[in-house]
Amino acid sequence: MLGNSNRLNITLALLGSCSVVCANNSEGIEYFETHIRPLFIEHCYECHSAGAKELKANLSLDSRTGWETGGDSGPAIIPGEPEDSLLLHAVSYSNSDLEMPPKNRLPASKIKHLKSWIAMGAPDPRESKVKKTTPQIDLNKGRQFWSFQPPVAYPIPKPRDLAWPNNNIDRFILAQLENQNITPARGASKTALLRRIYFDLIGLPPSPDELRAFLQDKSPQAFQTIVANLLARPEFGERWGRHWLDITRFAESSGGGRSLVFPDAWRFRDYVIDSFNKDKPYHQIVREHLAGDLLPHSSHIQRNSQLIGSGYLVLGALNYELQDHELLKMEFVDEQI
Repeated sequence: MLGNSNRLNITLALLGSCSVVCANNSEGIEYFETHIRPLFIEHCYECHSAGAKELKANLSLDSRTGWETGGDSGPAIIPGEPEDSLLLHAVSYSNSDLEMPPKNRLPASKIKHLKSWIAMGAPDPRESKVKKTTPQIDLNKGRQFWSFQPPVAYPIPKPRDLAWPNNNIDRFILAQLENQNITPARGASKTALLRRIYFDLIGLPPSPDELRAFLQDKSPQAFQTIVANLLARPEFGERWGRHWLDITRFAESSGGGRSLVFPDAWRFRDYVIDSFNKDKPYHQIVREHLAGDLLPHSSHIQRNSQLIGSGYLVLGALNYELQDHELLKMEFVDEQI
């Protein structure tokens, strides 16, 4: 019969060994998440996961069960035995009949991480087998998104201060300010107002003569006249078209690798500027970007403009010297999306 002291010693020993195992397991999981899971995702999942188009060699590496069961050649990993693990042999290219990945060998640092992980017992938190799923699109649910709902007409609020608002937009703003006990900022001077509208619409300050003429114009429509004149200037399209060109990733060269110059890229730039200056509707610009070569036209000028608009589909940084043509194609499509 064990004495109380012996029982205590055995219990402490068991608890101590458990704490060491738990600590090691925690460190091992952290090592897996830092080095091994990213390695599998980047280099293996394309052919060896539930999401693969075709599961190669019947081997899954997206779960612990997958590599324990293994594929056509048996278990891929023997925990604690890196030298006996087929996966390590495959990535090390030690067998000419079994080399993975088949095209690009893993860097030595990643092979070292894999070997260390197997040596520590291949800790892997992915217990359940991943099920292959097919993405489902719920169109009815998508149609409920707020931006697809018809506009709702709200009644015009009646703020307490009737002198400040100049239009209904001001009334909405002032009503909310009054609800928060906030007093509107003092109105800007005519000089400040003119500079603001110039910078907003064309990105340039007014000239001394333009400022002088505005200050001398006492008519109630003076500001509206300035706005209309600025919107009619070509600088308006140049200022605001730049934002659109940034969004579409416009450049006059390909970028990436040996950057190739596009000598006719200016045509798309001028098309965007002209579209802004002509107040072309948003939906029309998008249609011309996506299908300008397919849209009906009433003149050669319109036809050419729509074709230039579809140049959107070839914008973006691409390395045209990439030898993997399939990858180049996918990167091209990725830029379009």
